[in-house]
Formats: sequence, C-alpha cells, structure tokens
Amino acid sequence: MNYKVENKFYDKIKQKVVDGIFIEGKNCRFSRFEQDKSLPKHYAYLMQYKNFKFKDVPKEAQTKEFFLNMFTYSDVFNYIKSHIKEFDRQFFKDLITTNPFALTLDNNCFSIIPIEYIDEEMCSLAILQNKNWCDYTWFYLVVERKPQVLTEDLWKLGARLYAREVNGKNKFLSITPEKYKDYEYYLEMCSCNFNENCPLDTNKGHIIDTIPKEILSLRFVLDLLKIDIQSVARFNEQMLEMKIPYCEETEKIWQFVVRHVGETIRNIKLNEERIEFFLRHYAKDSHEYIWCFKNNFKRYLKKKRNLEALKKTEERTRNFLENTSKMALNGINQKLKQGENPIDAINDTNQLLRPFEKSYSISQLPIKYEGEVPIEFRKQLDTEEYLQMFYKKIGVQIIEEEDNLFYSVVVPEGWSEENDGCWCYVKDENGNPVIDYVYQSVFYDRDAYVKRVYLSKLEQEENRGRK
Repeated sequence: MNYKVENKFYDKIKQKVVDGIFIEGKNCRFSRFEQDKSLPKHYAYLMQYKNFKFKDVPKEAQTKEFFLNMFTYSDVFNYIKSHIKEFDRQFFKDLITTNPFALTLDNNCFSIIPIEYIDEEMCSLAILQNKNWCDYTWFYLVVERKPQVLTEDLWKLGARLYAREVNGKNKFLSITPEKYKDYEYYLEMCSCNFNENCPLDTNKGHIIDTIPKEILSLRFVLDLLKIDIQSVARFNEQMLEMKIPYCEETEKIWQFVVRHVGETIRNIKLNEERIEFFLRHYAKDSHEYIWCFKNNFKRYLKKKRNLEALKKTEERTRNFLENTSKMALNGINQKLKQGENPIDAINDTNQLLRPFEKSYSISQLPIKYEGEVPIEFRKQLDTEEYLQMFYKKIGVQIIEEEDNLFYSVVVPEGWSEENDGCWCYVKDENGNPVIDYVYQSVFYDRDAYVKRVYLSKLEQEENRGRK
C-alpha cells in the first residue's frame, strides 16, 4: 500500500521522484487473477488457484508481466535467478512497483538483482514502496551486498521504519555507520513505525534501552512527544519520571501525557500514584477508563492482592470438603452397623449433610457485567464494581477470582440455578429471579457475563435494612 509517512527524510526521497531525478517503474499488476483470454493472466490464474506448475506454462505465456506478478512463487523466482541475464534493470524497477511482496522475506529481489543495478535510485524506490515494519529484509541485504549506496536519508528513514529491539539487541543500530548516528537519527529510531498506514505504538520493544543514555535528555523526550504523543509507549521509567519545569505547575512526563491524552495510559506501567492521578481526571464511564485503563487496572489489583489470604481461603474450602466427606463415610458406616439397607444408609446420610451443604454452598458467578449501571453510580463505579456491590447487597460472598471469567462464591441458603443452553438463571429460596447470565463454554470463544440483575431483589434488601 502506497501511503505517506510524515517524515522529512521520506519527503526528501519522494521529492527526487517528483523532480524526475529518480524514475519509478511501471505498475504492471494484474487487476485480478481469472480465466482470461490473455495467456499470462490465464496461467497466473491456474498457478494461483489450480495447483498448476510453472514448468507447464508455455513459453509464449512467460511474458515480462507474468514474471512480475508471479515473482514470489519459488519456481518462478529460481528461474529468474538462474536466467538473470534475461532481466534488465527496468525489469527490477517495474518489479518493485508492481509486486508488493517482491521486497519481503529472504527470497526478495535484492537477493538476486545484479549488483551493478543496486544504487541510490533502486534503494529509494524500494523504501518508498516498503514502509511496513516487517518488510526490512531487503535493506539488510543491501547492507551485506553494497552498503555504500545507502545515503543519510535512507539510513534515517530506515531507522524510523525498520529499527526495533529484540531480546535486548538493536540490529539496525549495530549496522548503522557511526557518521549517521546523530540526534536526528535517534529521534527517528525512537519514533513509531507503521503497518498498512497504522502507527504502531509498542512494536519497537524496549528500543529506548538500546540507545546511548546521553541522548535521553528532556529535550529529546519532548521532541519525541511533539512528533507523536503516543511515543510515550516506548519510554522507560527514567523518561516517564522526568519533570517539565516550565508548565504552570511542575509535572512529570507521564502526568502531562495522561492529562492531555487519556488513551496513553494503556501503555504506561501502573503504580499507586498513576492510578490515583488517572482516576482523578477520568470518570469510570469514560472511554479512556473503559477501553484503555480498566483491564490493566484489574490486573494490577489482582497482583497486589494478599496471596496468603487466598491460600487460607483455599485451605478453609479444602477442610470443609474433607470434613463433610469424613462425616458422610462415618454416617454410612454407622447406619450399616445398625443393620440398615446400604441405599437407605446413603439417603439418610445425605439428609443429615444437606444443612451443611446449604450453609456453605460453593458455586461460581461471573465477574463481568454487560448490563446498564444506574446513572447515580456511573461516575464512581465501573460495571464490575457495580456487580460486586450488587452481589454483596443480596448476600453473595465473593471468595476469590477463580479465573478471568468467574468468582468463586458462597450463595445464600436455598438458591438454585437453571440452565437453558448458554443462558443461566439464578433464583432465590422462593424461586424469584435474582441474576441472569450467559456462559459460552466453547474453548475458542469462552466467555461469561451477567446480562441482567433484578433490582427488585436489591430494593427488597434495602427496605429490610431500613426497617
């Protein structure tokens, strides 16, 4: 896809095409592969959809347009490689313009193009066509085969598009000549790259940690934010905690960014100070809270919980189950000794244990709520917090989060649950509806959420409290 990058080095290279210094190749892309009277299109269609082999394509169909469109097929690629003298410089210029995949993966055109064709013009046409972050292989091949043709503009635009940190290493930085590693170069390297015209906030990994520390000045940080405020996604803690002294009130970088663009919180590591700051500026029914903060916040709270308390809860649950099992076995043995029928002994023991089961009925209820939060609660409570409040009001005791979908809970005595497909209906001791929820159990789309809470039940509990 041919889209524009807001970047002065991109503009300088593009201007050379506009001024006629560099001449783009001709676009010979087939509009679609179909059964066409044109022989090249017809055999391209057969290879694409009918498992037709290149060796069976007749010579009269092996035109320039055919090779341009079918370049990425291994048999075609190998033929071009072994007959390279049949393909001139213009063929490779047309190939870069015609076939969007000719510059990707290891078998790209720069792996076989005659070295005399590799120059500034050819590399400039390639980088203008390949602006996606993952289409960098051709650049590294040029570095291996003929690095002297890569100009300052190409290196700095390449740093913007192709540089990233992987396993603590920045390969692009390591191959760049020292003479190009100036302030502008590092600014480009730490700016966002792209995928089909979409800026990628977090794609470059911890790239900040791979550049010299003396570059990481307040000026450098502010210049990055001036280019794109979403650059904060790549900032390390040192940069986030820098202070801006010339604001009305001295602010840290992360505070300045979050206050201006709340969505940036999704890429900033949370702590108590940042949580308090965000909640002071954004309500719980805001877009920023729901889509950019909530999930990270819940994960933060989950990690912060007292693990010892959870272990004690699990231990209490285990002890209860062990005790009831022992009681059951002892009851059955005692009945059998008294000469009772085994079936009657089991039934009598079940009757004996039923009160214990009711008093400690462990079950599951969903964490998520997809209903409406009443207006009076929307600013203070998100959907999950409102559901927690509802559970508490109606006597549901939340023990722990069993997984990302369910709480492990204790429900009041006499409650029951009915199922109808993926719908589950929880009723109280009188058979009145309390909660309706959905549980999709299929492994590829597992989900659970409360769809409706019966406020009349909540109102009944509140009325009892007033009396």
